[in-house]
Order: sequence, then structure tokens, then C-alpha cells
Amino acid sequence: MSKRLVAILAAVLAIAAIAGCGSSDNDTGTAAGESTSASEDAGGPALSKAEFVKQGNEVCTQGKEEAEAKLADAAAEFGDEEPSEEEQARVVTDVIVPSFEEISDGLAELKPPAGEEDGLAELIEAFEDGTASVVDDPIAALEGDPFGEANEKAEVLGLDVCAEN
Repeated sequence: MSKRLVAILAAVLAIAAIAGCGSSDNDTGTAAGESTSASEDAGGPALSKAEFVKQGNEVCTQGKEEAEAKLADAAAEFGDEEPSEEEQARVVTDVIVPSFEEISDGLAELKPPAGEEDGLAELIEAFEDGTASVVDDPIAALEGDPFGEANEKAEVLGLDVCAEN
């Protein structure tokens, strides 16, 4: 694989990391007396803080893993050839963007604890704004930080995996 392709794929993976989908070794188990069940329906009972953090971080981890698998397939498609700017944009829009959208959708399905509803709505909005900027200009997104605001909002909510760069 060419050095340029490796650099491009590294940049695309950096976007995935900037999007806040990494991995964490933190234990976010529930404390005694806290609810551990949640409804997939947003109208269900609110999650405990620990369960919200756990489920939110799981959404981000799953998104990263799926994006990495798709990126590996894209890298194999190029082999040793350097992808054109158009091919780079296609990888970003066809591989990375759908993963971001799945993460946003997954976070939207969570029922946050009382008092965290606005924070989650702001995180999802910032995440969607970052995704829209990637769609608008995928090549510029390789060089920028379209998810900086989303990372900050995820950190405030305690979603450390989702806030990782």
C-alpha cells in the first residue's frame, strides 16, 4: 500500500476518531439501586446516568468498529494505487458518513436521565452539523475538526468514549 494511501486512510480514521467513536476501558457499571433496564422506545423510562453512559459509549464503539471494517475494505479496493481526490471523497461519503449517521441515530434512541435531555439533544445536533459539513466538503473534512463541538458536548454528558479524539 502506498504511503499516500496510508496517509489518506489515517486521515479518514482521524475523522472517525474526531467524530467521537473510540474505545474505552472505563467501567461504567451501575451503582446499587440504579435502574439497569431501558426501553428502545424513547418514551420508555429514563436510563440511570451509569446506564446512559454505558449505552452511549457502546453506540460510539460500535460505530467505530463498523467504520474501520469498511475502511479496510476500501483500502483493499485501492491496493497499492493512490486514490484520486474524487475517490477519497467517495470513501468519506460512502464509508464514514453512514457510520456517523448510525451513531447519531443510536444516540437519539437513548432515553437520557432526568436533566440530561437538552444536553443529549445538543450533542445530536452538533454531531449532525459535523456530519453535514463532512458531506458538504469531504476533502476539507480530512484537514479540519468538524466534530469539535460534538466532542465537547459528549464530554459534558460523561460520554468519554464518544468524546475521544
